[in-house]
Amino acid sequence: MKIVKILLLVISLFLLIFIPVFAGPNVGDPCPNFTLPDTTYTNHSLTDYQGMVVYMELGESWCGGCQSEYQVMTQLQAHYDSAGAPVQVLVVDIFESMSTTKSIQRNYGIVPPCLNDQSGTVWYAYHWDNYIPSNFIIQRDADQTLFYRAHTMSLSQMEYWIDQALAVDVEESPEVGVETSLKTVPLFNRYIKIEYSLQENMDTDLTIYDITGRTVAHLVDGYRSAGNHTLSWSSKKSGIYFIRLSAGNKVLLNKIIVLH
Repeated sequence: MKIVKILLLVISLFLLIFIPVFAGPNVGDPCPNFTLPDTTYTNHSLTDYQGMVVYMELGESWCGGCQSEYQVMTQLQAHYDSAGAPVQVLVVDIFESMSTTKSIQRNYGIVPPCLNDQSGTVWYAYHWDNYIPSNFIIQRDADQTLFYRAHTMSLSQMEYWIDQALAVDVEESPEVGVETSLKTVPLFNRYIKIEYSLQENMDTDLTIYDITGRTVAHLVDGYRSAGNHTLSWSSKKSGIYFIRLSAGNKVLLNKIIVLH
């Protein structure tokens, strides 16, 4: 029995020392806040970007997959900036010196903030395995919950998952007594901003139809709180669309023209 106990103790110590512990957030969990300097030594915290979808890449200069992603970071940010969509790209260089972070930004012409995480603070707080690049898409809600995570991603994959995050209904202000209403704002690059308000807590349905009456997106389906809500939708092609809000016994319909 004594030998068995000693053996179990040895195995436990081995696992503790040699098997990494991955404590990063799972999808749907609040993301840990952090503060890191960019290449001008200006600090950035995750909470600085509340109300925005955050795309965050963790990588290192020697990593081939990271290098591929570095090449499209500026294009990715410019795409959403030109659309007026609330998206922020953050490039986090882990376990490397500030001079290396500066070289990454300079060599790849990266316009979004390049943050230096020489001590690996964000890596230890977020990673779910030992592979890089590690990409995280963080939601616009108050808790900044994790929406999606993946390793190497193409530009089209980045845009797809960011668009999915933008389309999630976010309650902006829980106010009671506002009138039930629907407002659509055409942005650029195929995006539509949708704002709706609910007079009280109620079952809500928000659906988008094309001119033929075909359903092209079902964005909200379920119980929602009173107050103001916002989300964005990306159309696949130009055309005339109808946004229909059904809330309680009230139905509102907006027509919008999308030009790519």
